[in-house]
Amino acid sequence: MIGLGTPVVKAAVVTDVDQVDGGATVTFTHEGHTRVVTADWVVGADGARSIVRRSAGFTATETAPTAAALLGLAVLDDPANAPRGWVRTERGWTVLNVNHAGFSRIITFDLGGPHEDHRRPLTAEELQETVDRFAGRPVPFRDARSLSRFSDYSRLVDDYRLGRVLLVGDAAHVHFPLGGQGLNLGIGDAIGLGWRLALVARGQADPSVLDVYSRERHACAAGVIANVADQRERMRIGVDGDRLRHELGVLLEDRDRNRALGSAISAQSQPAPSALQDAARGDFAANTVIETDTGITDLIRLHVAAGDRGLLLCGDASESVRAVVEPPWGERVRLIQARNLGPTTVLVRPDGEVAWSGELGDGSELVARLAETFGGSAARARLTSAGTR
Repeated sequence: MIGLGTPVVKAAVVTDVDQVDGGATVTFTHEGHTRVVTADWVVGADGARSIVRRSAGFTATETAPTAAALLGLAVLDDPANAPRGWVRTERGWTVLNVNHAGFSRIITFDLGGPHEDHRRPLTAEELQETVDRFAGRPVPFRDARSLSRFSDYSRLVDDYRLGRVLLVGDAAHVHFPLGGQGLNLGIGDAIGLGWRLALVARGQADPSVLDVYSRERHACAAGVIANVADQRERMRIGVDGDRLRHELGVLLEDRDRNRALGSAISAQSQPAPSALQDAARGDFAANTVIETDTGITDLIRLHVAAGDRGLLLCGDASESVRAVVEPPWGERVRLIQARNLGPTTVLVRPDGEVAWSGELGDGSELVARLAETFGGSAARARLTSAGTR
């Protein structure tokens, strides 16, 4: 950022964000002084307690907590006999990442109800009592630290964009942290916004592409929140939880369902098959061999060479595709004739996700997807391509 002429200010505390004509102002304190800066766009990546979200006025949909969890690090007195991993008892769950040489991570899950006061500081004594009770025997530890409470509370902003302010990561979504999906979800937000915002900032796309970012990432976060809620129900103590876990075990015996569930839990799209002809929109394009006029290469090398542009891979219909793409999207998409694709055309976004795949036909589907992905007028492009042909 410094090389691009943008100063990086550390230990600054944002206190307010306001919308202004053509941009937004950010008020922050730094080294005892209050400063105000104005930018064309502001991105709030300031976590679950986001000042940007609150001061800008984003609305959100929330679900109340139904479970209580405790977390801490401690040195186990008898690590060899401690309950390892995820252990379910009639009283609750213990999750111990046992470390024989130092601090072990200790988590308890109580699915019987929320914390009476989630703001009350957690003590080592309460964590010890809960672990012992859930395990049904003493699990002694010492030197507890990093103690905290959490729950299955969830929040999802209704829109990731409000005027000139956008959100990414926990500022936009909070969920029960079962499996740590929030990490991949936040990274996906940052990548999905980054290349689009760069197009807008350079004047190569209109702000409508940022609305597409909002719709896309909102759907991803909603899926994670729903998936985590399903996991929570399967953790319930009793007959209902037993039945749901049994049903899941049966489903996981199916390889395709197993893979799809793993993709959902990881908060990533399902990787596309190795053959790009079989790729579907929303999949990450797996690396595959590409035969070009200059020789044999692969998708990764082409993607790296394209830089911040998308890739449009086409086989037999290369000239027709070129007529559709140029001039509206020539600066935003690199056109590659892939001889081994036959009649198939594949549009790969700068983040490696497949935006469209299929046979060109009259070009209307591809044009619509180009307009949605990279901005621009689909109607104007159709007229241009029709005139060219």
